[in-house]
Amino acid sequence: MSRSISLRITLNFMVFAVLIIGLIALSVKFILPEYYTNRQLSKIEEVKISVYETYDPNAPQVVMPLLEDLKQEVGGELYLYTEQGTQQNSSGNGKGRNAVMQDNSEKFITGKSVTDYTYVNKVGLDIFVLGVLMDGEYLVYEVSLQTLDDAVDVILEFFWLMLIIVMGVAMLSSVYLSRNIAQPIKALNALAREMKSKEIKAVMVTESRDEIGQLNKTLNELYEELLSSIFNLETELKKERNAENLKKRFLAQATHELKTPIAIIRGYAEVLYDGMYKDEADRDRYLKNIYDESESIAHLIVDVLDYTKMETGNYTLVREKVLVHEFYGDLLQRFKGFVEEKQLKAEFDVTLPLQMTQLLDRNRVEQVLRNLIGNGVEHSKAIITVTVSQLGDKVKLEVANDGPPIDEEDLPYIFDSFYKKKGKRSGTGLGLAIVKEIVQLHGGSYRAENTREGVRFIVVI
Repeated sequence: MSRSISLRITLNFMVFAVLIIGLIALSVKFILPEYYTNRQLSKIEEVKISVYETYDPNAPQVVMPLLEDLKQEVGGELYLYTEQGTQQNSSGNGKGRNAVMQDNSEKFITGKSVTDYTYVNKVGLDIFVLGVLMDGEYLVYEVSLQTLDDAVDVILEFFWLMLIIVMGVAMLSSVYLSRNIAQPIKALNALAREMKSKEIKAVMVTESRDEIGQLNKTLNELYEELLSSIFNLETELKKERNAENLKKRFLAQATHELKTPIAIIRGYAEVLYDGMYKDEADRDRYLKNIYDESESIAHLIVDVLDYTKMETGNYTLVREKVLVHEFYGDLLQRFKGFVEEKQLKAEFDVTLPLQMTQLLDRNRVEQVLRNLIGNGVEHSKAIITVTVSQLGDKVKLEVANDGPPIDEEDLPYIFDSFYKKKGKRSGTGLGLAIVKEIVQLHGGSYRAENTREGVRFIVVI
């Protein structure tokens, strides 16, 4: 059974926090006391040397600030010692902590102008003493070296209290961080599982700009490319199985596309040649029919030539830098009128960054949209939906119609030249083939799929 990534992050974070706090605790327990004690003893030694160097019998008061500063920094007592063995505080108005000395060993040792020594008092504490002769009395600084350890003990007590608080904050922080990292990853994992079905669109589960957001965008792009690759692979596999039949159908349909308009033109020409028309209006109608059919042949020839150049690699795109939002917006505005003229509803939407640019062939991309929308108009019942959106650094075009679905046996071949689905009689059969070639020349992908509402064509350029 796999462990939740949230739990793993929380546990790792907690272990890391415990290790750091444990190292700090060990340092406070075993290193800080010695460091603190040595630092204070160094300060005492430094002041002692300064007292010896500064003391002047004629002006002994100059050392008093040194001893007072030492008392402030290290602690201890500062008092006056008389020859009678009594003690007073340094201001002379009361007795200090050790007001009367009962044990001669603990009395201050006189006889020198400046004296220092260490002794053990009655309760076993090491006492450091530094005295200075001043107007017949001694100004004495006294400190218990054990009080330095007491200070460290106080620090440790405070540290354990802070440890509990830090552990609580660390736990809350780890839970918060694990959720913010794990939840998007779980969502991406769920999305990746759903992608196996190939029946959903890739979606954004996070808008963050960090590595997770980049992974989401990459997954979307990969999904689109994967669907197109699968579609192309399935198409190629089915094409190989039916290559001979496809060749026969290609020749038959190409012949039919040229034969029909030529037959119509020939029929109208014979009528005009024999003078078998009623009046000039009838004659003009025949001439218009001849012109329209010749236009169909011309379009067919142009499509064949364009397709042949593209397929043989003899066609070169004329690329230029284009603001895609403006470019596609203008195109759809023009095509919207074409759709509405066919008594169909047009739902066009462009969702692109205003400053996004691409290098593309304007005329050929316009041809892609024209062919896709024209194909949709031919098969739609009531509505054509066109959506243009960003997909990484590419543009995704979706053209959907609410017409009947494409037979599964036709789906792999609809982008082939001169291919028409069953029952279709109009058109050259080259529109989608040209779309495929233009898209491939731009380094893009394409595919078609049936939906619940009809058929959708997807192009990524």
